[in-house]
Amino acid sequence: MLAMASALALQPKAGCHTLSHLKLCSPFVVNAGATDLMSPIRLLVPLALALLAACATQPKQNVTVEKQSECPVKLTNGQNLILTLPSNPTTGYRWAIQDSAGGVLHTLGPEVYRNPEDAGIVGAAGVSTWRFQAFATGTGRLRLTSQQPWAPEVLPVESFDCVISVN
Repeated sequence: MLAMASALALQPKAGCHTLSHLKLCSPFVVNAGATDLMSPIRLLVPLALALLAACATQPKQNVTVEKQSECPVKLTNGQNLILTLPSNPTTGYRWAIQDSAGGVLHTLGPEVYRNPEDAGIVGAAGVSTWRFQAFATGTGRLRLTSQQPWAPEVLPVESFDCVISVN
């Protein structure tokens, strides 16, 4: 880059001015045949700031939802949705996916149950987590119910229903 800067600075250009022993050519300053390295750096600073600003406007890769009140959810194609709901399988109640928003989301794996390590109590409640990825533009519903799997005729004790929009 320095060789290119030197070559550019030493070529005669329109807009060059001579002051005393300095020859000023935008964007480089030539002083006794040496290139001032600060001018290229001054050009890179606004470019770097512009790139950082562009990166700052990118959506987060993962969107986490932990309760119904965080719905509806808007995603962009390729974003991951992480759904985490309170769960206690030792009571016999399990979350079951009734509608997976299959037209806009696909699952990244099975449900993962985790209980707090510091609970110290057998049968303590924990959380169930599902991971999905947006793959198509559109709208869908992610709907889960908490019920005992052996008694599907009994109404669920809890439900989660969230509209998912993918742009």
